[in-house]
Amino acid sequence: MNMERGFRFLLRLYPRQFRQRFGSELVAAFRIGLAEARPQSADATIRYFTSSVWDLVVTACQERRTQHRLPCLPEPKRDAMIATVVQDLRYSARLLHKHPGFTLTAVAVLTLGIGVNAGIFGIINGLMIRPLAGADAPGEVVGVFSKDRTAARDYRPFSFLSGL
Repeated sequence: MNMERGFRFLLRLYPRQFRQRFGSELVAAFRIGLAEARPQSADATIRYFTSSVWDLVVTACQERRTQHRLPCLPEPKRDAMIATVVQDLRYSARLLHKHPGFTLTAVAVLTLGIGVNAGIFGIINGLMIRPLAGADAPGEVVGVFSKDRTAARDYRPFSFLSGL
């Protein structure tokens, strides 16, 4: 209980509005983390407590800085979200340029995967999904063969051109 009391005391570093709004949730989350760390070892408990205190101090300082500019936490604006996506795309492009071997491998794997997928879909679509051209019912499709008289069970495909 001494660690929880210390954590509650350190919550005073946050601004009053923030404490009133999120204080009980922070304490509940701290209790859960502490309960999970205690059965492991004393070292795990101490590590959890010190990391929680460090996080609390850092975020409290950040919250106090932002409180002077904005009284409450703002919702992210659409322009800010688009700017973040553009920044992420630039960063990924830089990394892909920095590692050309990985880029070539990724592009080759994607190309091969998309090509094989499209080819298999084309085959399945042509054979199973789409009906045969010119036939309204499966019973109307017939095959014409000719019989080889010299062999007992030898059938050849029939061609009109072979009789000319």
